[in-house]
Amino acid sequence: MNFISYHEGVLKILNVQVGFANLDLAHVIMILVGLGFVALAILKEWEPYELLPIGTGMILANLPLAGLTTQPAPGMADGMAGVLGIILKYGLYTWTILPQFIFFGIGALTDFSPLIANPRAFLLGAAAQVGIYCSFLGALAVGLF
Repeated sequence: MNFISYHEGVLKILNVQVGFANLDLAHVIMILVGLGFVALAILKEWEPYELLPIGTGMILANLPLAGLTTQPAPGMADGMAGVLGIILKYGLYTWTILPQFIFFGIGALTDFSPLIANPRAFLLGAAAQVGIYCSFLGALAVGLF
């Protein structure tokens, strides 16, 4: 066995085992978009609290054969599912705790200095909240919700 044929065989086996054989154009595009989000968050510091986790999730979700987004099926042990699938199942479908974490986190990071400098902005925000509640109560009244 010569040196080149041995390495070609190893490369073929490695290509199948690491999943690159199942990588298609859609995965590549989404991984590149995710890398772009991560780069914008780190290098340009554009909304790093939003772009960094979104970009990381895009990269992880599009890795071929990783199974990170596999949700646990009924009767299936949770250990057979992917990490992101378990987080989605329990964090969103079962306990619905993820939206609260997101809103609490964004609320904790809110900078109130523009509001203090311009109190008229408070009236705009209050009017928006009143509009949301009135719309919700109106939808309840007519039976749409």
